[in-house]
Amino acid sequence: MKRSEKSLRRTIAQSKKPLIILFTAEWCRPCVATLKEIGHIRSSRFVPRIIEVDIERNPEIGNAFGVINLPTLMLYENGRRKKMHVGAWCSDNAMSSFLRWPNR
Repeated sequence: MKRSEKSLRRTIAQSKKPLIILFTAEWCRPCVATLKEIGHIRSSRFVPRIIEVDIERNPEIGNAFGVINLPTLMLYENGRRKKMHVGAWCSDNAMSSFLRWPNR
């Protein structure tokens, strides 16, 4: 899906709940694994809303958000980035901890 940077930033700013932006690409194997694991974790407990951004279709958004490697996950709360993870996950527990909310 083609997105605009402006609409994504508006979504982040207006979100009343925590929000994760997942930057990915079709050719990225760790991205596929990340999406699969998110699906498993999502079905077992609450996680924030997740928006997937394909940087092949939306390169300007990847550039605007400083995405260099994939997958990149950014967690936002109240319009501000709280956490970021870049690359493959070393364990299911690490991803689960990142996605769990609140995580303070």
